[in-house]
Amino acid sequence: MRKNIFSGGLLAAGLLFGACDASSSTMTTSSTSSVTPTPAPAARSVTGTITAENKDGSKTVVINYSDGSKSEERTFKSGRLLRVTRETSANGTRAARVTYRADGKEKELKDPSWVEKAMDAKAEALVEVADKAEDVGDATKHGAREAADKAEDVGDAAKKGARKAADKAEDVGDAAKKGAKKAGRKIKDAVKPD
Repeated sequence: MRKNIFSGGLLAAGLLFGACDASSSTMTTSSTSSVTPTPAPAARSVTGTITAENKDGSKTVVINYSDGSKSEERTFKSGRLLRVTRETSANGTRAARVTYRADGKEKELKDPSWVEKAMDAKAEALVEVADKAEDVGDATKHGAREAADKAEDVGDAAKKGARKAADKAEDVGDAAKKGAKKAGRKIKDAVKPD
């Protein structure tokens, strides 16, 4: 009987160890999770560069990018303008700026026709267009200030007129009050026997 108990104990221990074995297929759990990395957005990279000398002595550099956008810069050797730049986005939207040589100040060209011809136009013409755009902006600001001043003057005049009208209305009211009192006395005298 001892052999039977010993054999049964060995069998139970073997089954217990077999069930608790880490490589057993009945008790395996995975602690590693599967993560799929998301690809990083592709950085904009240069796909081509073209440099050209122009007839007027200026130099144009065109840079094409992988996202379909384009950057153009035309640099002038002398004159009031240092450079003109034009950026074309991937969807085709264009913006052009001129940079002055003296102070490095940049101005955006707002007129679409000038944005289109910015890379081919003469420097003097670009300066004139950029200066006009600023002059128009200054004139608009000046006109707005004048209109505001006139509106303030009109407002002051309206206030003054309203005060005068109120004074007149008060005077008319006082006169009506006096007239009513006088009429009331006359009625009283007429009704009251002496």
